[in-house]
Amino acid sequence: MLLVLSFKGVRYLANNHSALRLKGIILAIVGACLWGLGGTVSDFLFKYKNINVDWYVTARLVVSGIFLTYYVQNDATQTFYI
Repeated sequence: MLLVLSFKGVRYLANNHSALRLKGIILAIVGACLWGLGGTVSDFLFKYKNINVDWYVTARLVVSGIFLTYYVQNDATQTFYI
């Protein structure tokens, strides 16, 4: 299996089932790690930095929306392709 790394993510030269499966596994692992990290960071911010929960949730959603909008505009052909 031949992999090519680029700024837009992992691109595969061969479009086969095992490459897509590997991509899904990698994305699931990265997502789980980021989910856990987000919970730890938010717990720290709420306990020690006195961050308002409403502000934190709003900021996370706005930043996520900006990233998703940027991705969809720059790579519209791959939006729903996994």
